[in-house]
Amino acid sequence: MRKLILTVLLFASCIDDTKKTGLHKSSQSILESRQNGVFIAELKAINPSIHLSGLFTDTVSEAWVETAWTYETKNGKIVIQKDSFDNLNIRFKNPIDAKLILDSFFILHGKNRFTYNGVFSSEFRSRQDTIIFYKKIESYDIPCDTLFVTN
Repeated sequence: MRKLILTVLLFASCIDDTKKTGLHKSSQSILESRQNGVFIAELKAINPSIHLSGLFTDTVSEAWVETAWTYETKNGKIVIQKDSFDNLNIRFKNPIDAKLILDSFFILHGKNRFTYNGVFSSEFRSRQDTIIFYKKIESYDIPCDTLFVTN
């Protein structure tokens, strides 16, 4: 009986873990953004291909703007709470080795550095925005490509 109760509690805590309150989240696709009620506009990548190295090229799958949001608890239920600013989100097509990417590449948006993974999310600055991709080689940061998004 104790094992059953412990298993149920562990399972319940895992489910709630994805909906922690108070932390800013971003939708993983335009469809999810619309379902969450936070979608604002779709953006287009002027050239959706990103060349990170001679061996690796990625492509923008989707780019969109949504209202920043968090999960909050209201009347005992977890709900989406919109924030006062907007996020730029970009979803990439190619699933790749995360260790290779985390160790080798990063994204610069404004003055902020981000890891390169399946979905990029950062505070939205303007309807025309620039994202720069860098490769780390020893102690040097080498620009690889630039992505321009617009509406």
